[in-house]
Amino acid sequence: MYTKRWNIFARMLEDILTQHGYRLGHLDDRAGIHPTTVSRLQHSLRQPATYPTLNPSDLEAVIDIFHLNESEQLSLDIDNGRKIGVLT
Repeated sequence: MYTKRWNIFARMLEDILTQHGYRLGHLDDRAGIHPTTVSRLQHSLRQPATYPTLNPSDLEAVIDIFHLNESEQLSLDIDNGRKIGVLT
């Protein structure tokens, strides 16, 4: 059964983390992302009310800790072409 995941950013991040053997729930203890932020990302996949993302410093932490490659970084680039992470 297919489950709709509403937040595109959270969906992409979840898919990338899964490929690395992690879940969104690992963001707080591995990358130091505030638990409330992680909870909001998880909730936004199930409910179309809000669409949170990560701030630039949190996104940098995710890139560094989970060793995201260039393609993965570009798929999370939510600022219309702004270079992020190791691409800067």
